[in-house]
Amino acid sequence: MAILAPVEVARESRRPIVSNGVAAHLTTFIGANRYNPAAAAAAAAPPGPAAVYPMAFLVEQPPGSVVATHFHEANQFQIVVAGDGRLGSHPVEPVAVHYSNAFSAYGPITAGAAGLQYFTLRNGYDRGARYLPAAREELRGVRRRFRDAFAEPAAPLASVPDAAAAEALIPAAPDGMGAWRHRLPPGAALEGPTPPAATASSGW
Repeated sequence: MAILAPVEVARESRRPIVSNGVAAHLTTFIGANRYNPAAAAAAAAPPGPAAVYPMAFLVEQPPGSVVATHFHEANQFQIVVAGDGRLGSHPVEPVAVHYSNAFSAYGPITAGAAGLQYFTLRNGYDRGARYLPAAREELRGVRRRFRDAFAEPAAPLASVPDAAAAEALIPAAPDGMGAWRHRLPPGAALEGPTPPAATASSGW
């Protein structure tokens, strides 16, 4: 099922946030999170860890800020769309892609002189970042499979392609997890692959 997020509605959700001492802005496109008005309903009865619950939001991290190493309770992709910085030891700028499994720690995320903007995409509900080392005890006894994948920045192309083209940014793993960039000329259509049957806890 396709989910559409009108930009006019998403723009109204943009708000300042502070997480672990870092001031930033967050714009919600899909789903509820603790920073948008719909979060209250989700918090009252949050979907279970096996429920598929799409989430998508844009984070605008200010210049020079550092988001400490942390983990989440859901699988997620992050797509850098503006600015520059570092994710752990990796330099990032558009269009870099990062993936991490639930309970897989990553970071820190350091914004450069131009700040850093990235979309976060999840297939399961998440209550928010768990920062290390304070949250280390939360990892004890949790059934988890550590996974961290990174795609080097693929520079946006200025010209319009003559035909549809695709390239793998994160090559597909045996279980199907991967990331691709598709470029289409005006009027072209794209039919994506059929998603495999999976739950939020088993993969994308």
